[in-house]
Amino acid sequence: KIMIETPVLIVGGGPVGLALAGDLGWRGIACTLIEKSDGVVGQPKMDLVHVRTMEFCRRWGLVEQVEAAGFNRNYSQYYAWITGLADGYELGREPFPPCAMDPGPEQSPQRRERCPQNFFDPVLKRHAQSYPHVTMRYETEMVSFTEAADGVTAELEDKRSGRRETVRAK
Repeated sequence: KIMIETPVLIVGGGPVGLALAGDLGWRGIACTLIEKSDGVVGQPKMDLVHVRTMEFCRRWGLVEQVEAAGFNRNYSQYYAWITGLADGYELGREPFPPCAMDPGPEQSPQRRERCPQNFFDPVLKRHAQSYPHVTMRYETEMVSFTEAADGVTAELEDKRSGRRETVRAK
């Protein structure tokens, strides 16, 4: 078996795992991220990047990339609840101003951005990959792990080759 050592093992390459890998890389901390899929998002699980997350993106220098990656920032995107698409009755509507015109909260220099996960994840992935001490492995699944006082040992499987390896994070 192959034994790999890493200071931090991140399991899951969605927005949270990618943001963590990017932040650790930005701080100069080596890490390894594994994701059991190929990382391509077909159906996004998130649609809006909240103000606090945008503050992190500002710290990392990613605001312009997030603004450019999502929907047209000048297009209104009201929410409407209807009973049917053809002859449905509108039950309610929530105004959602264009992101470019949203004043944002007075407590932050940032505002929320309409950037679904299928656009947002690639921005975070490029950020994390920009650091040479961040390793990202897709189509790699954690099949088991054991925890000890001095770290975690995980058994990984490369889904393409079926090869197994052990990773020690401490």
